[in-house]
Amino acid sequence: LQGNGVLLLGGAEVLDNAIVLDRAENAAVTGMVITEGCRYGIYVKNSDLYYLADNDISGTEYKGITIMGDNSRFAIVNNEIHGNGNGAVFLNGDIS
Repeated sequence: LQGNGVLLLGGAEVLDNAIVLDRAENAAVTGMVITEGCRYGIYVKNSDLYYLADNDISGTEYKGITIMGDNSRFAIVNNEIHGNGNGAVFLNGDIS
């Protein structure tokens, strides 16, 4: 997903996640602007070989980036993560 600065802004109903990678392989999320209207910005679960870069994540209820489960061979590069309710980046699981 290449956003080139696209703004993801929640509506009247709060979303759990703005972007989800679940069992993704060879994936990338770049250039997104995620602000408000969601609990988590980018949520990754059980994925391999992915790239999260140049995203601006702010105003989420909880974490900006959450990585859970079995994850390997990934990079988190040049993201701006600020003003979120409960932190920036959270890693939990078999992460390598």
